[in-house]
Amino acid sequence: MLAVANEKGMNLNHWDVKQAYTHATLDEEVFLKLPAGCGDKSHKIAKAERAIYGLKQSGRQWGYHAADTLVENGFEQFKADPCEFRNMVDEVVVMIIVIYVDDILVAGSDEDWDCEELLTSLNKKFPTNNVGECERFDGCAIERDGEAGTLRISQTAYTDSMVRRFVMMWVSTFSRPDVSFAVRAAARHAHAPAKRHWDAIQKILGYLKGTRDLGITYQRGSGLGLAVYVDASYIDTEDKQHRVLSSMEAEYIAAGEGVKEALFVRAVLSFVAPETSGSSIQVLEDNQGVIVLVQNPLSSGRTKHIDVRFHFIRGLFRSGDISAKFVPTTEQHADRLTKALSRASLPYHRRKLMDLPE
Repeated sequence: MLAVANEKGMNLNHWDVKQAYTHATLDEEVFLKLPAGCGDKSHKIAKAERAIYGLKQSGRQWGYHAADTLVENGFEQFKADPCEFRNMVDEVVVMIIVIYVDDILVAGSDEDWDCEELLTSLNKKFPTNNVGECERFDGCAIERDGEAGTLRISQTAYTDSMVRRFVMMWVSTFSRPDVSFAVRAAARHAHAPAKRHWDAIQKILGYLKGTRDLGITYQRGSGLGLAVYVDASYIDTEDKQHRVLSSMEAEYIAAGEGVKEALFVRAVLSFVAPETSGSSIQVLEDNQGVIVLVQNPLSSGRTKHIDVRFHFIRGLFRSGDISAKFVPTTEQHADRLTKALSRASLPYHRRKLMDLPE
């Protein structure tokens, strides 16, 4: 959503719902025993009428309530991701909403930016406060430069706290893909860590501390096309029902996994930016054998053992949903996610992955 909002120059606002869960009702009858300290009602049995915090179904009930309220106000809910909504006027998306628990991210175009009427309507169902222009959402800082047309997400504050608490997995999958491989490699030994693993973690933390201000940048004008860089670590590719016999086979399977993710992203893009519907996904691969295998649905002695479930990518190529293109290994930016890189090549792939300035 942030990429679409930046590409289209949409405003971004942050709304907050007070005590979100408690505004939803329960479908079931739930009874509670009140604890000591409730005066003359201590240890008595009470019936819960609202989705109070602590009940396992409260989050679901709040989600239903919020979705019903937005649909009543003319929004359409995305079926593949029920936390996303859009409002269309004359077949043009004029407002996008994403709900994350009690935080609401709202994107709208200047000419159709009339959020006060919607905010008033929502307040009739649950108290919603307009925090203002979105500068932080879900623990991530958002910096926009309207003139330059850039939007940057970073987790500087979270990185600082992480260095103190040694929690790296989230930042590696959110805004710092440059440490993804190192974090994943260290996490494999969490069940039986040795001193060398502790030394590796200290190096990762030191690197993050020294690059704490880095983040991912979206540049307006770069378009909303999808490209999947594909790479795989042969020795790390493991499937309980399918043994991988070559690096080509490992990358063929990895291409399918990457395309699965891209298909979901394309569905999200088609919902919030309908003009991207039906666009082809470009698969960028540095293994010529994989490209031949994708483009030619033939069986040979070297490939006939590959499980049929991995061949769905061929159908997508034939239908035009994906295209396959060769890139040299020096331009295979997915290498940063699958292997340790040299000190010379790391900054280059990091800059390309995160769209950092030269």
